[in-house]
Formats: sequence, C-alpha cells, structure tokens
Amino acid sequence: IRASFHVRGEQFHPLIALAGMAAKLTREIWMRRFNRYFILRSLPDELKPTAGYHNDSGRFLQQIQRIIDDNDIDLSALVRIV
Repeated sequence: IRASFHVRGEQFHPLIALAGMAAKLTREIWMRRFNRYFILRSLPDELKPTAGYHNDSGRFLQQIQRIIDDNDIDLSALVRIV
C-alpha cells in the first residue's frame, strides 16, 4: 500500500475528484436529514436550516435549544469539540 498527499490532487486524478464529490454529496444528504429532523419538531417558519459549519452553529444551537431539552438530546451528539 502506498499513500501520498497531493495539493489540488483532484485536478490531476479523477478518482480523487470522484471521492471528493461523493463525500460532499453524502454530507449534503445528511445535513438535509439533520435539518428536517429539527424543522419537523419546531414551527416550520421558526427555524432556518444550517449548513453545519462553525460560523452558523451558535445561531442554530440557540434556535433548537428547546428541542434539545424536550427530547433529552445529548449535545455531544450534535457538536464536535476539537
């Protein structure tokens, strides 16, 4: 097995590009499901979906706090602490 790292490897290796596309699609599908879970448990016009990035996390967590509390959701299941 040989491992290597390439800057902008997707420009030169189609399999790297395909893997990146598959990862992004998978993330988008899961984020849609994630948003739908919380939107269905709140007032539909009340909750703006999130893309899941750090700069939006505070707003989203604040908006879903009631849902987290009412459903005993463990915050560590939603937030990755690095």
